[in-house]
Amino acid sequence: MEDMEKVTVNRLIEWLKEHGHTSDEIVECIEYITGDKKKEA
Repeated sequence: MEDMEKVTVNRLIEWLKEHGHTSDEIVECIEYITGDKKKEA
């Protein structure tokens, strides 16, 4: 998903906010999706 456009990321962030996710959760989500952070077990 490295090619995700800014518009797509912004829409994802807005959706997550609207569904009650915190800023920290949103950052964690984006990091996970882009592969910057591996899922911790």
